[in-house]
Amino acid sequence: MPIQVMVDDSGGEGQGLVLVLGGLIGRAEDWASFADLWSAALAKTPAIRYFSMRDAMGRNGEFYGFSEEARDAKLRKLAAIIDGFGFEVIHVTMEVTGFSAFYKPHSPAPENTPYFHAFLSIIQVAYHTLRRRGETERFEMFFDEQRALGPKAKQWYPIARMILEELEPGAAKLLAADIQFKDDKEFLPLQAADMIAWLRRLGANAPQDPNLERIAAYFDKTTVSGYSQHLSMADMLLVLARTVSGASKLSLEVEAEVKRLRGIP
Repeated sequence: MPIQVMVDDSGGEGQGLVLVLGGLIGRAEDWASFADLWSAALAKTPAIRYFSMRDAMGRNGEFYGFSEEARDAKLRKLAAIIDGFGFEVIHVTMEVTGFSAFYKPHSPAPENTPYFHAFLSIIQVAYHTLRRRGETERFEMFFDEQRALGPKAKQWYPIARMILEELEPGAAKLLAADIQFKDDKEFLPLQAADMIAWLRRLGANAPQDPNLERIAAYFDKTTVSGYSQHLSMADMLLVLARTVSGASKLSLEVEAEVKRLRGIP
């Protein structure tokens, strides 16, 4: 059975410092077993219909009426299920503060959206992680449903395949033939990806938050791919400078901002 990659998003412009696409890599048979255990854990009293990390931490939505102790017990149980399979975490954490100010005036859609860049990057992270592991079978990739961007993102996927094939001849043999978008309320593996993406976002936005260390301690066997990426705003401005041609004024503007962000006089 094939390798399956589950990816969810957290944050974005107006929601903190970063946008995170994060998730987990596992074998299809493990994800099937995971879904059975996860479903049983959701149904255990106090029951919830589906898991959302935002609901859990705010104790609203599905977690409305939970005490902190009951919420934490549910989190520990669910995290233990994820950790028990030894899935590998991948993520792209992208700084978004100031993104629109530079990208929207100078770059057309979809390149002027943070999600587009994070989307292309997470596909590359998944590919390099699996190639390093010696996988040769084409993997499958699932994303949380994006009502606004989902149809567009499916159209972007051939771009990602072409970029990787150009950089890595033969990459198409391993890359997913297509990507799939699922509703995370119904497709249980994406609820695990939701927890991972949220934790990564918290780590970037508020590394001293006591919730981060407490929840991260629930994971012992789960490893993080070394190909995961943190894209600073300076990194993204350099991408913009390389892709916009014939704009010397912009290039100087971008160069000045990159130096400022990196503390270069």
